[in-house]
Amino acid sequence: MHGIEKIAYTKTKDMLEYIRPVVVIMMDATEGISHRDMTLISEVYNLALPMVIAMNKVDMLTKKQLTHIMKETQAKMDFAKYIPIVPMVAKTGQGIPDLMKMIRAIHAEATKRISTNDLNKVIAQDMLTRPPRFSKNKICKIMFVTQVDINAPTFMVFVNYVERSNFAFKKWIDNTLRKYFGFVGTPLVIKFK
Repeated sequence: MHGIEKIAYTKTKDMLEYIRPVVVIMMDATEGISHRDMTLISEVYNLALPMVIAMNKVDMLTKKQLTHIMKETQAKMDFAKYIPIVPMVAKTGQGIPDLMKMIRAIHAEATKRISTNDLNKVIAQDMLTRPPRFSKNKICKIMFVTQVDINAPTFMVFVNYVERSNFAFKKWIDNTLRKYFGFVGTPLVIKFK
């Protein structure tokens, strides 16, 4: 990027970090998810913004094709399976009420606060029923979990060894929080201390 495109990109990125809206990424259902779409989704993901994918032009596909495209899109976004996909037709307005309802729901999820007591109960329960895996002699124990921020729900996890908190452990915490508390369309920021 260069020139006016780079300036517009930088200003948009700064605005998104400041305002923190629910981002709607519109995709063409007839083309499926492209490399540019994936780049855009990863940019929004890195900003920890809540998002929804609006799959446009679904009237041009059969039900079987639509199901295939939606499954393919979900599979390619394995790093962010929490992002909902809403089929719609912009030309006729079909699906727009569903999209607006989803945006309101995602905003509510992004600004949700979970009590420390509930967080610690859920984490302790899952540690017993399905504990995270660690390599030999590299176990990391959770002492305490608390939510420190909303709109990019941020969780501070106090552990015995920060250096042992690997990606798999972070993913286990993310999956546990989503299993019990939802956070549909909302990325979770997990920090260790």
